[in-house]
Amino acid sequence: MKRRALRKAIPAWPSQAGSNQRIRVARGISYPKGCSSGSPLAVTQPDFLVHVVTAENRHFYERELEESFRLRHRVYAMEYGWGAFRRPDGRETDRYDCSEAIYLLALEEGTGRLIGGARLVPTIEGPTLSGLRGLTTFSVPRSPFIYHLSRIVVVPERREYPGLNLVASALLCAAQEYCLAEDIEQLTLLIRTSQLPQYLALGWNPQPLGLPVSLWGASLIPIIVDVSEAALNTTRTKRSIRGSVLVRRGITLPAVKVRSVGRLN
Repeated sequence: MKRRALRKAIPAWPSQAGSNQRIRVARGISYPKGCSSGSPLAVTQPDFLVHVVTAENRHFYERELEESFRLRHRVYAMEYGWGAFRRPDGRETDRYDCSEAIYLLALEEGTGRLIGGARLVPTIEGPTLSGLRGLTTFSVPRSPFIYHLSRIVVVPERREYPGLNLVASALLCAAQEYCLAEDIEQLTLLIRTSQLPQYLALGWNPQPLGLPVSLWGASLIPIIVDVSEAALNTTRTKRSIRGSVLVRRGITLPAVKVRSVGRLN
């Protein structure tokens, strides 16, 4: 399937209140407590969808975005104990929570409760990785076709087992699916060094951008990964996620405005 065709396949959220329209959601796996990613698991129907939030449709998701900022603070500042992320108002935000940011919010069906989220930022808009202490010596690629994926968080009660639980897996699928549809070719991430084998197993072809560094009391490594149908399909297969997990509500503008010759407008 070509990228243009994939973009058309992403469903739109019903725009009319009280609509009886149903969106076919991905089927996934719920990992029982203590179960590893290689153990036999039962397939269940996820009770959430991943909503794409941009500057264009942000007015639909103001409450959910606020909840995501507070969840980020809860995870990074309170759970991880990373002092650099602590804020007096309990909202973890930075300079990249701007109009160019694209948010992926996992919302429960029916209740609309936020259970997870992630953020995509164009590398062309700022230093992203290279702006972090300890990473300034690395050569960080910048391009309109390379985005930075970060702030992947899940509420504690939806972490079925340590590692890539169903919500986190769906967020990764959503990132791949969205980027494929928007002609974004690669993603940079800053991950725990111990997570590198997970991205290898998912077929994301992670390439280190430098040696592991110690930041905020953790061993972290900057990587760049491929956006590809193969990576999306492998992630879906390994996590038993079937079909699209994305919802676009009120989005008409592309993330990357490109001429036919491949340059920015």
